[in-house]
Amino acid sequence: MWSFFEHINDECVINVLDIGASLSPVESPCYQHLLENRRARLIGFEPDQAECAKLSAAYGEPHRFFPYFIGNGNPATYYQTNHVMTGSLFEPNSELLEKFQQLAECTELVAQHPISTIRLDDIHDIDDVDFIKIDVQGSELSIFQNASISLASAVLIQTEVCFVELYKGQPMSADVDTFLRRNGFQFHTFAGFGSRAFKPLINPRKPWPIQPFRQWVWADAYYVKDWMHLDKLSPIKLQRMAALLHDIVKSYDLAYVALRTLDAKTGSRLAPDYLRRLQEDGLAATHPPVHTSQPVATSPSAVRSPRKSAFMIEIADDLLISAPPSLRSISTYVLLEQERWFEQELDFLLRWLQPGMNAVDIGAHIGAYSLPLARRIGPEGRLFAFEPSFDSHERLDAGRKANRLDNITIAQYALADCEKIGWLQASVADELIALGEGVASNDAIKVRVTSIDLLRREQSWPRIDFVKIDAEGQEERILAGGREFFAENSPLVLYEINHNTKQNLGLRWMFEALGYRAYRLLGDASCLIPIASDEVLDPYELNLFAVKSDCAAQLAAQDLLVLDIDATHVLSDKEREQAVDAWLGREYARAFEFSRADIMACPYAAALTAYAACLYGKLPAARRYAALSAAYREMKDYCATTPTPAGLATLARVALTLGYRMTARTTLEQLIVKSPEELDYPFFPPCARYESISPEDREVDWFIAAALEQHILAKHRSSIFSQDGLTMLKQLNETHFVSPEINRRLVLSALHAGMPLHEAAKLLHPELQHRNASCWTRNGLARLIALR
Repeated sequence: MWSFFEHINDECVINVLDIGASLSPVESPCYQHLLENRRARLIGFEPDQAECAKLSAAYGEPHRFFPYFIGNGNPATYYQTNHVMTGSLFEPNSELLEKFQQLAECTELVAQHPISTIRLDDIHDIDDVDFIKIDVQGSELSIFQNASISLASAVLIQTEVCFVELYKGQPMSADVDTFLRRNGFQFHTFAGFGSRAFKPLINPRKPWPIQPFRQWVWADAYYVKDWMHLDKLSPIKLQRMAALLHDIVKSYDLAYVALRTLDAKTGSRLAPDYLRRLQEDGLAATHPPVHTSQPVATSPSAVRSPRKSAFMIEIADDLLISAPPSLRSISTYVLLEQERWFEQELDFLLRWLQPGMNAVDIGAHIGAYSLPLARRIGPEGRLFAFEPSFDSHERLDAGRKANRLDNITIAQYALADCEKIGWLQASVADELIALGEGVASNDAIKVRVTSIDLLRREQSWPRIDFVKIDAEGQEERILAGGREFFAENSPLVLYEINHNTKQNLGLRWMFEALGYRAYRLLGDASCLIPIASDEVLDPYELNLFAVKSDCAAQLAAQDLLVLDIDATHVLSDKEREQAVDAWLGREYARAFEFSRADIMACPYAAALTAYAACLYGKLPAARRYAALSAAYREMKDYCATTPTPAGLATLARVALTLGYRMTARTTLEQLIVKSPEELDYPFFPPCARYESISPEDREVDWFIAAALEQHILAKHRSSIFSQDGLTMLKQLNETHFVSPEINRRLVLSALHAGMPLHEAAKLLHPELQHRNASCWTRNGLARLIALR
């Protein structure tokens, strides 16, 4: 993004006041680029002498730093904690902090020190401030109350505010808000939020140590000079306010308002020139965009009927997705059945993507990828979503609004290799609506078609870290229309190769011609594996990744990608011992009374040990993949001649972890006709969930249930694709070990087949009925069934 200072040709310099300015080990201050370009002068306060010395050494002249405790000018007590960032003039509220994950642990009281504070109003060197940044663990209000001179000159404030009492007696967000409003400031936006999960729960879908669910604990808030009275500001203050709003806050609209006030005062023309550049870069407009994908009445049947009402589904991680109100919709069915989208690639991306990254989703549909990815990259990141279907576009936008994801930009375009008009051809499933060959038909909808290379110039894309392409057969044309972008950039690319049950490998070679190597996701979604040029892909493989060497090196450094496959693996004695100990401690292993001697006596002991090391050890990705491959080869050889239930169960499990789903499926088909009485050696259950389930006195039932469940899950990604599976689902539903998802599969299969709601409700497993009923009540299942 261009800086505001590229727009003006004077010597404007911003005066920054940072209270609590210690250097962060993980991120630079928001004004860092202004300092680097000599567009800011910094005065910082950091009472820790060592931290203050570091700041002076890091920034040098003309910036100044003082080891003062800023406050109300009175003596106070400094509560030193075990973390330099959490010390405060307020005592940590231990009783409250202990309720949250990872708060009390970094706010332990170490010592108390009597100190003196100084008021900002009493520091004579501070006479002109433009931007105040303050983060002092609860003392913000006291500082503001004694900073009338600085507040009178400042035009932007970034302050930490708290929503719960982290420190005893500290002012809350409402107190700070009331004071600043009374002193000529308006709340503008939040820069970021701090949140934690209540103990003892953690949220496995979010990164440690935060793992929040819903509770906001604190935030950084921006306040701006009251925009109802901008005419009271001097021209220089208006200019500096516009600069800060543009460069720091990215509030181009308010920056423009400030410039218009400046132009009215001085006769300059900064505002229209600024607006013109925003419009040229696709960052702002003065009129709503005109949608080109409205229905075109080429015949009576082409006139679109009124859109059906939205059906909002709440899935895992408290995410809301607006889906078609029908069980005939694949998306609606899958989200109700699994409470997530079924592709494991999404899990991998949510682990890799970080706040502030930028992504492109081509073929976004209703947002199964866009919405969770946008939440992951946060407000500092941007996600560009492209969905030409009018209905899906509306549902995606409804999901964006429901989840308050303002970092998503949605465009109703189809992407291909050039600018043109196209026609969306209807399909039985709205997930499969495809772009036609430029010919209008009775059931086609007219859409604008453009290309990646044209769009990124129109919209002035930032650096793009990730691109997803799922365009129902248009992938090669999309790549052809983005050759310039893909040649000049190194995003991680996820692209669909399985369209209408046919693998499209031509796209792989097009990417390779642009310097990308093909990778697939390991079956447990832990890392990416390179694909050999002669490798035959598993028929179940839906997507591949395209990765350039620089991106691959970064992923490998994070242990998320294997650069080169090493066919050998060697475990140390300690690694083998720790892996076996961890395995023998599993619930089912204790119940079956596995021992180290049993493992050593097994004809496939090496495979068992290698797989245990992969599951429970901490092997890096390359070694882990080598160990998995070795375990797979040994188990396959063994089962080819001795297909015992124990061996087949282990082979199916290893094959699934590797991503060999077809092998797992055929192995499970062998297994479910075998007698589990022949469990002669230690084994891994074919379904990972069963490792933590004790068979109690039902060992045979347990084994049969594990095999049946994994066969159901491996054969079809969803029960919507297998309406002949009711018998097996009913059989599993009658066992002691049925899972909520299997039970939901059974009920939805019955409903999809036309069973009345009151009859289908009887299929709810007694032990799961309350859990399923409460979940489905939240998602309005009865309302959905009425619309089927």
